[in-house]
Amino acid sequence: MKVENLKVSYRLRNRDLTAVNGVSFSVERAQAVGLVGESGSGKTTVALAVLRLLPANGNVSEGRVTFDDMELITIPEEELARIRWEGISMVPQNSMSSLSPAHRVGKVFRDVLRAHFSGSEEEVDARISRAVELANFPKKALEFYPHQMSGGMRQRALIALSMLCQPKLVIADEPTTALDVIVQKQIMDEMKDLRRRVEASLMIITHDIGIVSEYCDIMVVMYAGMVFEYGPTEEVIHDPRSPYTKLLLKSHPLLFDTAKQIVEIPGDPPELERIPVGCPFVPRCPYAQSICKEAEPPLAHISGNHFARCHFV
Repeated sequence: MKVENLKVSYRLRNRDLTAVNGVSFSVERAQAVGLVGESGSGKTTVALAVLRLLPANGNVSEGRVTFDDMELITIPEEELARIRWEGISMVPQNSMSSLSPAHRVGKVFRDVLRAHFSGSEEEVDARISRAVELANFPKKALEFYPHQMSGGMRQRALIALSMLCQPKLVIADEPTTALDVIVQKQIMDEMKDLRRRVEASLMIITHDIGIVSEYCDIMVVMYAGMVFEYGPTEEVIHDPRSPYTKLLLKSHPLLFDTAKQIVEIPGDPPELERIPVGCPFVPRCPYAQSICKEAEPPLAHISGNHFARCHFV
């Protein structure tokens, strides 16, 4: 999948507010790409725009999203409905509200397959068995309602659901939210193993830079709807060039480096109605100069596939 110069706005109080501003990145076959940043940076909006699942007041005003030589922003809804689940599937953020409280999980699985797969009952059963095995989801839990399962089990159910139609790309939006750290580790290890076994691509949306550093090949750091740094994860982690990326890394504790001083990023991300002129990170940046308040910094090329946004990169 390739995202090029994507711009998304929301209509609020008779104004168009830009939530995603010129975002570009690609996800190659069997690759894991992590979109990381604070809440409100536009990560989930990117995912919803890719699948054209934006709320009624959301609109893609510019840009392209290409998947298997198809332009997802402009193709008819009937074609896009087939691509959803079969080509690109999504693991949503809230596992409790994403599963029907009135139906057993197994029925939800069968309904999804029946909408996208015309095989026999035996083939449907085989696909369900394969999906629950990949997600390490107990088959007996297919008879459960969502409220009868733990948070980790519901999350595994959503991962299994995303694999039913054997998609090429899985988008996981905050896949470990509200889970304890042990279950978080289990879920992420299972998604990593799943990617290896079926060669599916993975796009992880998270505010936890630690998850991206451990499980993703490419890191996309977002702030105020823009890409502030992009590149191979190991290179970005060890040689960050954007001041925002540097502060994100400093604010993340390391389990085996107890001497590391945790540094809080001052202030808050800007609201869509109050994004500063020039660089949107200016009010929080310890390196800001006068030019930062006057001109938006470009996304500068560092080396290879590494880019960073800063006037002084």
